[in-house]
This record gives sequence, C-alpha cells and structure tokens, in this order.
Amino acid sequence: MGKTFQSLSEDHVAWLKKQKVFFVASAASKGHVNLSPKGYTAGTFAILSPTQVAYLDFTGSGAETIAHSLQNRRITVMFVAFEGDPIIMRLFGNMHAIQRDAVPADLRSKFGEEFVSSHGFRAVIVIDIHRVQSSCGFSIPFYDYVGERPVLMDHWSKKTLEEVDDYRVLKNSFSIDLLPSIGHRIFNPKAPVVAPRFRAGFWFGFKDITMTEQFNSWLERVLGPLSFLTTRDIGMLGIGALSAVAVAKYCEALRKA
Repeated sequence: MGKTFQSLSEDHVAWLKKQKVFFVASAASKGHVNLSPKGYTAGTFAILSPTQVAYLDFTGSGAETIAHSLQNRRITVMFVAFEGDPIIMRLFGNMHAIQRDAVPADLRSKFGEEFVSSHGFRAVIVIDIHRVQSSCGFSIPFYDYVGERPVLMDHWSKKTLEEVDDYRVLKNSFSIDLLPSIGHRIFNPKAPVVAPRFRAGFWFGFKDITMTEQFNSWLERVLGPLSFLTTRDIGMLGIGALSAVAVAKYCEALRKA
C-alpha cells in the first residue's frame, strides 16, 4: 500500500543510501517527457536535509533535465529496490541547477572527490522535496549488483576541460525541444553564440553562424512570441505593409484630385 510523507525519515535515508541506481523524470510545459537513469549513487547522490537532496549531473549527449530546470523546475526522483524488501520510493520536488564552476565548497564536499574532479562533471541538481511517496514493488525482479561501469569516468578522463566545454556547446546548448540548456550562454555568459541546427533527431549548437541564422536570432530577441515567423514570412509582411501604404497614398491623391 502506498504511503506519503512530507519529508525523509531516518529509515528512508538509510534505505536510499543502500540503493545503486535511481531515475529522474522531468518535462517542460510542452514537448517531451524525459527520464534518465543515474548510477554511482554512493558518490553522486547526497541527502542535504529531510526536505532537500542533490545529485551530480555529468556531461552526455543530452541535457534535458537542466533545460527543464529553467522552464518549470518540476522533477521526480525514483529509487527501486532490486534486492531485499520490494520498495519503490519517489521524491517529488522542484529543482535548480548549479553549474560546475559555481558550486559552493560546502555543497561540493557532499560528493565523492573523484566525481567532482572529473572533467565530465557539469552541474549539481539541487531538489527541494515537497512529497515523499513509497509504494510496493511486488513486480520488480531481483538483480545482483556486480559493480559500477567505469566507461563514463574513463571517457572524460581522456578529455581536456577545453574539449569537454566544446562538446557541451555543440551537444548541450539545446534540449530536444529546442530549449536552452547547460552549454548555452544563458548558463555561461562566456560561451560562444551558437545557432541551433537539427541533426539526426537532436538540436546541436554550431558556432559558424550564417547571416540568415543571425537574422533569425535577432528576430527572436525583437519579436519574442512572433519569432516563429520565417524570413519569408517577414518578407511577405513587409510587402503587404508597403502595398498598404501605396494604396493609402493613392486613395489620398484621388480625394485631393
């Protein structure tokens, strides 16, 4: 039977610390719902208080959760027991992202040094919990924990910080719904201006901006909600406006004749 709580109890904390994997779900007001699995829990997930938790976010091919943190901040974290009693625990809350260079020392100390010193570490996601919910996991199978995959840590250890920054600009400037994310100038004013281009199902951020893309970027800043208009649309509106002016002047000339 499901149970709800306003905060984490000592028993909850003890159980959470035994788990080896968790999942985070988030979504913007429109677009796709994202669901991501997370490992390395012993060194990357921290319980800051009975109503606040945080986890390390690593560079990857996507950056959906951080993009959603700018949009509406909603997030759900789920833990599942793969051994022992059948338990599912969900933490419902609101999040905010702190990029790597802005993480306070006291918060940084809550995580394993090998993880916060990794070149792949890009942000801390801090979650303020407003609902804790436990339920049975009767249908969840048993799994034996063998060990952590070293692939992620090994991969980023071979890259310089500059190479990782370039990767984030290219792959993490936009979400799959074209929302700005961790590689975008909104998060890092020092990041280069990029143009979004759709490739193989993803939006990438390219530095070699064309004149058309510069114009579209200007339209987005100036028109705001009307930025969906294409260059052709703007041209047609311009022609229509000029035609209206010409007709008005013609009518005025006829009245004076």
